[in-house]
Amino acid sequence: MLACREKLVEDGILIINLPINTGVFHQMGKILCTLKRRQALTRLWQLETESPHMHYFSKNSIIKFLHKFDFDFVNEFSLETVNADFKDIYDRVSQIGKSGKPKAFLTSCLIWLGSPLLKVLPKDIKTFVFRKV
Repeated sequence: MLACREKLVEDGILIINLPINTGVFHQMGKILCTLKRRQALTRLWQLETESPHMHYFSKNSIIKFLHKFDFDFVNEFSLETVNADFKDIYDRVSQIGKSGKPKAFLTSCLIWLGSPLLKVLPKDIKTFVFRKV
């Protein structure tokens, strides 16, 4: 954040796109984790990749964090977590983990069937806009 602040002019805009802990997939992952099914959170945190997530923020925590670096919150908007294209869903699900093709296919089917509902449930990806003060 110090480097971002240094590069921006006064009143410059910082746009951050990140996973958020209030989204439906993160909430389901937490529930599954309490039932000793940690695979969902492992997948969400992308722990089996070269660049795993280090933090999952809430709206309040990211605003508070950026405020420490003299950025004011301007706006936010959500991005779709998944689209309704089965092949895209399957490609994303099967890229991470060692669950095998049958499990990846079943998981993809469940996500695909639930994709209309995902349009109205809390999103897992948000974009935040901040202004340097």
